[in-house]
Amino acid sequence: MIETSIHHLINLITIKFQVPRIELKIENGRHSSYIYNIDKPHNPLIVLSRDNGMNYITVIHEMAHHLTFEFYGNTYHGFIHIWFINKIREYLFWEE
Repeated sequence: MIETSIHHLINLITIKFQVPRIELKIENGRHSSYIYNIDKPHNPLIVLSRDNGMNYITVIHEMAHHLTFEFYGNTYHGFIHIWFINKIREYLFWEE
């Protein structure tokens, strides 16, 4: 579920914000998945993790702000994408 959602989110981010200068890379771990700007492979932009059935998305701002959003169950799907994309726009892709 998490992997599919990451691909979906990346597609939404790419289309919504049209930022071809930012190429994103996914690295899947056992409990977490990381999304990187490919030019900065040691600094994840987004971390998706799961713990005891709860889902966490942490958005890491370039200015070192760490924003963690907690979701329950299958809330990666449906309307949560819209909300999440708005947060991404607000905290990551603030340049128009």
